[in-house]
Amino acid sequence: MAYTRESRTNPAGSQTGSAFATSALANDNALQDQVLSGLGDGWTYSQSGGTAEEPTTILLTNTTNSSIVFKATLTWSGGNITGATYALSTAGSGGPFDTIGSAATFTYDGSGNLTATTNFGGLFAKLAMELLGKYKATRTAYNAHAAATGASVHGLSTMSTQSAAAVAITGGTINGATVGATTAAAGTFTAAAEKSVAATFGATTTLPWNDRAAASSTATGSGAATLAFSNLPASGNLRSLTWFVVNGGLRTWSYPASVVWVSGSAPSLRSSGSNVISFFTVDGGTTVYGSVVY
Repeated sequence: MAYTRESRTNPAGSQTGSAFATSALANDNALQDQVLSGLGDGWTYSQSGGTAEEPTTILLTNTTNSSIVFKATLTWSGGNITGATYALSTAGSGGPFDTIGSAATFTYDGSGNLTATTNFGGLFAKLAMELLGKYKATRTAYNAHAAATGASVHGLSTMSTQSAAAVAITGGTINGATVGATTAAAGTFTAAAEKSVAATFGATTTLPWNDRAAASSTATGSGAATLAFSNLPASGNLRSLTWFVVNGGLRTWSYPASVVWVSGSAPSLRSSGSNVISFFTVDGGTTVYGSVVY
C-alpha cells in the first residue's frame, strides 16, 4: 500500500462526507510522522546571508507547490542562535512573507548552557540549541590544538622538540638529580667546581661521601676525636673524598677501621695551619685508602 503524504490542498471545502474526514486524518498522520522522524518530506532546504556555518536566512520550499516557502531569520552570538523569527509566503521566496507568531529569543550563560527562551520551548531547545555552540567551541579548540607543534603544545618548552639522542640543555639547575645511575658514562668538562662550606668539627666528626661541601672544616678544642664516614658509594663505584682540616692537630684522631694508610700509619696533623687528607674506595668502603696530600 502506497504511503499517503501530507497534502497542501486537502481537505478542501469541496470535499464532503467521509472524503473530508479521510483527507484530514491522512494529513494528521503525515504531519505526526514528519515530527517524529524529523523528515521534511516534500521540502527543499536553502540558506543565505552570514556564513555557511551561521546563515542568517533559511528557506524551506515546498516541492509540490514552489510558491509555498517557509523562512527562518536567525541571529547568532558566540556560536549559538540567540534570536529567530519565522514567516510563511504563498508567493514564493520573493514574498511577501507573513510572520508566524512572535520572535523567539535564546539566552545562554558563560559556559554556553541555555538558561532561558521566549516563544520557544521543548526538549529541542535545551538539548539541541546549546549543543550547537558547545560543539563549535570544542571543535575550534581541538583544531587549534591539533595544528600546534613543538613548544606550542600544552605550553611545553623547546626541549620537547629535540631528539632524545641530542638534547641541548642551555640553562637551569639540577638539584638532587641522580646522573648516570643506570648507564654510567664518561664526561668531558672544561672545569668542575665543588661547593665548600666551612664547618666546625668537634670530638666526633662525620664526613658524608655524597656531600663534598662538608669536607672543609676547622677543628676546635683538644683531646680525643673520632672521624666517621657516612653515605659511602655502592661497591663497584670508584669515589674519592678530600678532607680539608684546619688546626686538626689540636685533637688526637681515631679513624674508621676500614682506613688503610698509604704511609703505613695515620698522619700527625698540624695544630696550627691546614692539612689536606685524601680518601679513596672502590668496594663500598670495605677498604678506604688514605694519604696526606698536604
